[in-house]
Formats: sequence, C-alpha cells, structure tokens
Amino acid sequence: MENKVRYQYCYFIYPYKITNNKSYIYSLLKNKKFKLNLLEKDKEIELHKCFSHYVRDYYFNTLQWSNEQKKAFNSMNEKLKANILAKQGSCYFSYSLENQIHGKIGENKIYFTIDEIVIACMASKNCFLILKTHIENIDTIREALDFNYKFRNLSQKLNEFDKIFIQSTQFDACDEIQTLITSITNKVELDLPYIHSYVCLDEQDINSASLEEVYEKYQNIEPAGGSTAFSAPKKEILNTNYLKLYSGRSGNFLLTSSVKNENYTKVPYIFETTYLYTYLIFLDQKYTSESILENNYKTNEKWEKIFIKNEITLNEEEDIFYKKLKEIWNIENLEKSVIEHKRIKYQQKEKKWNIILGIILLISILLNLYNLYINIIM
Repeated sequence: MENKVRYQYCYFIYPYKITNNKSYIYSLLKNKKFKLNLLEKDKEIELHKCFSHYVRDYYFNTLQWSNEQKKAFNSMNEKLKANILAKQGSCYFSYSLENQIHGKIGENKIYFTIDEIVIACMASKNCFLILKTHIENIDTIREALDFNYKFRNLSQKLNEFDKIFIQSTQFDACDEIQTLITSITNKVELDLPYIHSYVCLDEQDINSASLEEVYEKYQNIEPAGGSTAFSAPKKEILNTNYLKLYSGRSGNFLLTSSVKNENYTKVPYIFETTYLYTYLIFLDQKYTSESILENNYKTNEKWEKIFIKNEITLNEEEDIFYKKLKEIWNIENLEKSVIEHKRIKYQQKEKKWNIILGIILLISILLNLYNLYINIIM
C-alpha cells in the first residue's frame, strides 16, 4: 500500500443546534477568539458563479452587498450586527489560531496541523463547526487513512501507538482539541463528524487494481490495517483514470492523481469551496427538514423556495453532487413529507381562520338582530 501522496487535506464537520440565533451570533461577535467572515464577491468569485440567485440571495447575501452597505454594517455595534446576521441564511466565524510548529516527524506517529477552524451559523439554527487539517510531511496514503480514522474518533481512548500529534503552540494534545470542540458545540457526547477529504497521489492511475482496497478503506474511514469486510452505502459522483469522487452518509471522499496538473492545483480549491458549501447547504436542508417534521419548526419563504425548487447550483458537476447527496439520504421522500406536512398545516390554519371568521360573522348577525329588535320596540 506504498502509494505516495502529493497533497492532502481533510475537513471534519461537527453539526450542532442552537436555540437563539441573535444571542448566539452576538456572543461570537463579542468573543475575541472569533472573527466574522463576510463573504465578498471579489474574493469569492467561484461562489458567485456557481450558485443560483435563490441560493446567493439567501445563503450568501453578503456577496451582493455594496461598499456602502458593508461600510454601514461595519460601523454598527455588535447588537445591531447580530440582528442583521441572524436574518441571513448563513454567516461564518473564524477561530483565532496561533502560529503552527512545523517539521516534526516520528516513527509510528502522525503529526498534523489545523489550518482553519470555522463556525457556520444558519438561520435555521443549525450550526457546523468545521476544522480543516492536513498531515505534516505526509509520505503515503496509509498515513491519510490512519489519520482520518483516528481524528474522526478523537472521543475514543486510543493507545500510545495509535495516537496522532498536533503541530501547534495553541494545543498541547488532541485532548485539548476535543475540549474545544465540546465547548463550542455544547455537547458532552460528541457525534462522529462528517468528513470532506481530498488526497492526491503522485503520478499514478488511481483506477489500478492495486488501489481498489485502498480506496474502499478511504471511503469507509478505516485505518490502513483495518478490514474492508464492511462497505458503507455510497454513490459515485465522478470516476476517471485520474479522479474519483464518492459520497456516503459519513462524508465525501476525493482521490486524484498528479498525472493531471489541475488535480493538485484547481481541483482541491474547487472541492473546498463550491463543493464544501454545497455540502453545508445540503446538511442544513436535511436537519431543517427533520426539525419541521419533528416539532413543527417554522421556515421562511426563501428557504422553502430553495428546498422545494431544488435550484441550488448553476454548475453541472456540483448539481450532480447535490442530487447524489439527496439520493444517499433519501431526501426525496423527506421533501414529499415536508410538502405534505406544510399542506396539512396550511389547511388546519385555513380551517381555524374560517371558524374565527364564522364566529365573527355570527356575532355581527346577532348584534344586527339585537339592534333591529331595539329599534322595533322603541
């Protein structure tokens, strides 16, 4: 399994719920460890080109802000900013990271760096804590397999041989990362995170027979020495000699080869921008739909239009990716359930108003009869 790696990164996505958008966003604005990331059109060209105007208007509204709007927003106090941001489809905060320490190596040890920690806050009260990581001085795909498996299972007790080590002055051990994740998500018991993983192999045909077992373990988030007896359900998104993308309920797994130059230049950028945001939008729709059915959660008209119309992206490849995600999670049936649920709620509301109007009409008739009776006897 000595397949050399040219480049690698992995995002770990922890979903969690909040109870009040305004107060939570306000707390992040006041916290010096977090910085608000306003999406700007000139810096996020791919997002603006990729997504439909429905999505841009709801999830990425700040892309359309003028310089005057940005200036007015920046001059506001935190409470006013929180009020505005709470009405956006999403907003993003970066966690302040100190300088990394580079160059550590060790036998049977994996040293990694956390490049970015971001909180995505959705108007639906769904939030996602996102950690971008990469392995320092990675040699073979074996290290990527072991790292993805071990980091995803941070909450489990690992023996000394299985430990992974962070290159940072901010965190002394992985236990401190777990503590940070727990404090942000406010969860004592952490759910396993979703994974958004990219690996580029050095000058190799990735459809060769020797890589079949490797790729199966990669998709199943198994360690290099693990078994491939179990295969989680997943969908093929793309498959060529030099690029394979599969998605499952645990995440998205892209394997490329440096035979094609764009596979380690353009492709990793697209995968961590338009594909990642498409994935976050999908997860928000999934969790929001479930909330609607469980506790009559109310959504706004813009969210419903995006969810029901399915007009997400303008790019064919991202559109295929989004539709495959829906198949994996059986969202088609969830959509039908949400639409039927809202239809029943609308009928109940209409019936309620008809009863109220009937009562008002009856009272009006009785008052008129009473006035008529008074006039007659007078």
